[in-house]
Amino acid sequence: MSGDLDVISMAMFKTHDPRIDILERRLAALVEERQTLRAGGAESIELERNRCEIVARQHELSDALISVYAPDTAFAPA
Repeated sequence: MSGDLDVISMAMFKTHDPRIDILERRLAALVEERQTLRAGGAESIELERNRCEIVARQHELSDALISVYAPDTAFAPA
């Protein structure tokens, strides 16, 4: 199992996509905004807007990570 981790770590180190950094920063900012909204007693509509933005950025981040790190053959038709 540790051998698998080494391969993954090496792949992540060698392959850098700036989209991932940007999306991670956007996601962190949205989470911080959510904490501020909740602490300030924000209306449910504001919290829902923020939640939807978080979900959208998480989806984009997942897509970006898959496009960079998943082998193409993993998604090829059988």
